[in-house]
Amino acid sequence: MSMRAFVARALVLCVALFAVAASAAAVTVTISPRAATISPTGAQAFSVAVDGASTTSAVAWTVEEPEGGTVSSSGLYTPPPTFGTYHLRVTSVEDPTAYDTATIDVAEIGVTLTPASASLAAGASQLFTASVSVPSGLSNDVTWSVAGAGSENSGGMPTKVTVFTAPAEGGTSELVASSVADPSVQATATITVRSLVVTPHVATISPTGSIQFQASVTAGVTPEVVWSVDEADGGSISSAGLYTPAQIGLFHVRATSAESSLNYDVASVDVQPIAVHVDPSSTDLAAGASQLFTATVTAPSGVDNNVVWSLLGGGEQSSGGTPSKVTLRLPCTSW
Repeated sequence: MSMRAFVARALVLCVALFAVAASAAAVTVTISPRAATISPTGAQAFSVAVDGASTTSAVAWTVEEPEGGTVSSSGLYTPPPTFGTYHLRVTSVEDPTAYDTATIDVAEIGVTLTPASASLAAGASQLFTASVSVPSGLSNDVTWSVAGAGSENSGGMPTKVTVFTAPAEGGTSELVASSVADPSVQATATITVRSLVVTPHVATISPTGSIQFQASVTAGVTPEVVWSVDEADGGSISSAGLYTPAQIGLFHVRATSAESSLNYDVASVDVQPIAVHVDPSSTDLAAGASQLFTATVTAPSGVDNNVVWSLLGGGEQSSGGTPSKVTLRLPCTSW
């Protein structure tokens, strides 16, 4: 072989080797996301982009730490039950020197609800607030959902508060708050919707009076209930719902379903003094004369302050049995 041919063949071989080296060096691997924070009960999907591979874009996924969790062939990472920082590596099958790494913080994420449970009358509403503990930089909002009847007003938007509205019928519903940072972390409030209704729901009476309460359910059926007074010194109530006060004050009458103690309703009873003063309190009249009498009634706000007049002895009065504040004493027709 001549020197010229030898040099030419050597040049061709060098160019080929350079091309192979350049091809191998051109393989790049990019993982996404490069960093993630999840709870021990969560999971994180990772994706990979491989550029410059000439024969295959296949990759191999591995967790660098021996007890750092597991990863599937598609890049789904499942953390260990312990908190810590772990590293996920994805490597090109064609060129094992080409790889990329993601950092994963496995940290505590917690969700609590206030209130944790509620008992609502049918159609009533309740404000719920979510408190979320998350590592710095992560969203501390939640998304809300309802399992069962009823509705909440977040509209699917991440937020810390929502208002739950009970359905028209009794039953049990659940309000679920899911962490935006890790949707696998949830808190659930159990909501009991009461179908029992007590009427009247608010009443005012005097210490010498009494009031009849009725219990019904939303379907209009009269249920079997147990009547009670919440306050120990709040008076008494019969098995038929007749309440008799013991003293002045604000008290609460409760009807509880005989089938379930979770189904109940409570009425408020305001026991206040009611007094009547007549002016003049006495009078002397000549035979055939008349006298105007005026009644002043001291009663709680919202209570009828009229009176019904009656007459003992001779003569007549002008109210005719109609409630009013005044009456006229008419002359006697005979003695």
